[in-house]
Amino acid sequence: MSKKQTQCARVLELLSSKAEVSALELSSISLQYAARVCELRKSGATIANRVEVKADGTRHGFYRLVRRATFPEMSQTGTRTVPNVPEREPVNNSLFPESYRYPD
Repeated sequence: MSKKQTQCARVLELLSSKAEVSALELSSISLQYAARVCELRKSGATIANRVEVKADGTRHGFYRLVRRATFPEMSQTGTRTVPNVPEREPVNNSLFPESYRYPD
């Protein structure tokens, strides 16, 4: 991967380097770290999270990498390669099922 890693790759690297990572640490990489964690989960990584409630009522989130997934390869242009997924075509070129009747 190039010097300028994607945020997902940097989050994955941080999760791999420690037993548990705080949400505060992840926010130093990306303020939308939850979206990056979601992307990693969609790519097949298993990431556990927990919330610790302190005596004063404050909540602190922590994430843990359970199982690493294969990260999509980067192309020369810096975009991830995504497998082709055929689009679903609507049945009878309609958004509604055949049995749908407009209310009178």
